[in-house]
Amino acid sequence: MKKNLIIIATALLLSVGLGYLFNSGHDKDKESLYAIIDTSQAIFPQEVASQSDEPVEVTKLYREKKLVGIIHDETRLESMFNDVYVNEYSEEFPDSKLDFIDDLFQIKELSYNVYEDRDDDIFNYIHEENLFAIEVNKVEFSNGAIIYVKNMDDFNAARETFILNFISQDAYNKLKNDEPIAPLLTYGTREVGLTVDPDRVVISKGLASKENIMLNETDVLTFLSYGYDPVMETYVVKEYDTVAGVGWHYGMNANQIVSINADKIKNENQFLNVGMELNVTKFNSPFAVTVQRERMT
Repeated sequence: MKKNLIIIATALLLSVGLGYLFNSGHDKDKESLYAIIDTSQAIFPQEVASQSDEPVEVTKLYREKKLVGIIHDETRLESMFNDVYVNEYSEEFPDSKLDFIDDLFQIKELSYNVYEDRDDDIFNYIHEENLFAIEVNKVEFSNGAIIYVKNMDDFNAARETFILNFISQDAYNKLKNDEPIAPLLTYGTREVGLTVDPDRVVISKGLASKENIMLNETDVLTFLSYGYDPVMETYVVKEYDTVAGVGWHYGMNANQIVSINADKIKNENQFLNVGMELNVTKFNSPFAVTVQRERMT
């Protein structure tokens, strides 16, 4: 019995000792976890103004991998968003959400340290660099291309205009409405089929900076025709040039030349004035348009 008591007492002492060592190590881990955040390399370095007895939550703001600074008052950040939206975005983008651009993000951490307040500097930097993004329509294509569009009506109209580079308006309307195509009664060609790949795109909401948003039908049509950052190519009309001839030289049909020069050319048979400058930029579109034609010869 006495031997058992000695064993029990020894076990109790051992457990107390291990508990002390565990808690001591745990406190050290906690202390290192809430250690001083190095802000010396930040865009706005901040000194430790004071220390707290209990860990407090701090918000670090990063741009890509670089620390911008530690936000002191998050309520002021919310107020800044509200002011910027009301003054700069609400009229053009009603009922939308304002946020940071993709490469600007916040990380919340616990710290025993209270850092000096540099909110004015941080907020001025955000505003001067225009690091805001607004929620708009996000359009994703099957080839991975993504665009941001203010108005989906503009996208749909631009898509239709682009397709009409390759098919006549009459045939397009009939095929779209499942109406019969008039048979060929004499020599010539008729358009009997149309496929657009992809025929559908994925539409959702996404955040984009204002300069990356397509604000009108022309912006969307330019992208659908030429892709990202197109290098525009022009041709100066020479004597005896025709619309069809210019198109053939650049691998396009006459209808395409008319479409991308609608401000200068009204139809395929128009006389071209010597010296007229035409857009002959080749298409580089996320859409593949295939028109099936029948020819009687």
